[in-house]
Amino acid sequence: MSVDISGTCLQRRKQMLFTMPPIRLEKVSPYDTYTKHQLDMRRKAEILQYKGNTQASKGNNLTKKQRMAQILSGKYQNSNYPGKIVQKVTAVHNEIFDISENAYSFETITSNVDTTCNNEIIYTPTSSSGVPGPSMLLYNDETIPLYNYKKNVEALAIVNDDDKDEWRYNISENTFVLHNESGEILSLGIQYGIKNSQNTYDFQIPYAIFVRGFSTGAINTTYDLSLNLSTTNPFDISVLYNGGNVIDPNTSTTLVPSVSYTDSSFNVQLLDTSFNEANVAFQAVVHGGTIQVSNINVFTERGFVYDIFGLPKISIETPFGYSDDFTNVEYGVVFNLSSNNLLVETNCSVYNQVDVSYNLFSLNGGYLS
Repeated sequence: MSVDISGTCLQRRKQMLFTMPPIRLEKVSPYDTYTKHQLDMRRKAEILQYKGNTQASKGNNLTKKQRMAQILSGKYQNSNYPGKIVQKVTAVHNEIFDISENAYSFETITSNVDTTCNNEIIYTPTSSSGVPGPSMLLYNDETIPLYNYKKNVEALAIVNDDDKDEWRYNISENTFVLHNESGEILSLGIQYGIKNSQNTYDFQIPYAIFVRGFSTGAINTTYDLSLNLSTTNPFDISVLYNGGNVIDPNTSTTLVPSVSYTDSSFNVQLLDTSFNEANVAFQAVVHGGTIQVSNINVFTERGFVYDIFGLPKISIETPFGYSDDFTNVEYGVVFNLSSNNLLVETNCSVYNQVDVSYNLFSLNGGYLS
């Protein structure tokens, strides 16, 4: 018996769009105070102090006797003994008996100890330390801070998820969708914090109308184009699950969201002075307003991912001869238009634009009663 798991795999790939990395408690980067070389060297010195955790990496370690010999006769050993005890004899005159007597005392004389040794940075070449690569001086400066500590992550089959989000969405800015073609606008992912098995959603999204193309050669005529939304259903919004239609929990039929929008139209003038050779591009992007979509009624089991598509319909009027002078002409809608693209005029001029306010994308959801 064969089992088709392609749908499960597709949902799994879509769920990865909504993953969030775990929060890490890290110190603030000290790069404003210290150089990259100083911080890298501090890490090198710290790493070189650690012993390997496998037996094979311990083959070159010193034995206990070798370490003791190194301590007693190392290059930076100050002396074999910290000092010596000296007996001091002092003559003291006895006034009563008119004689001199010896007074004995003892004093420790410290031998040649360098008291600054503990604070001295010892520079050691990598060629003498068994470190591969170009020769450089290694040193440990403990005044340089360590940061970006690695966080231990437990590799468990089941972990407690502290995420309280009920849903998340994934959307891109400036999504170009051609006239009478369907394109994805956003994805809605149901998360582990969801409380209800059925929810309804609505969103608003800014849009623009665009037109673009290329000249076929030197043009000696100015053309005027007129673009506007189709008079019938200019925005066909659909909700899909794994590429299939979604059933409305209220009606038990295919879900059909409610759509309203700001109407838009404008004219584009293509000047003959801008197209003096072939393959000169033109493009107009004009902010059209806001599309509002509501009554997205769906089942909200954790892990479900819904894809919301839009199919725009645009009307364009062109003058006679236009199709002979321009080729590869495309037009349609830009969904989730960014604020820096409200008006784009490339080798063209826009006029008669409908002036409307700009609204950012937003999505809301609630319990479906």
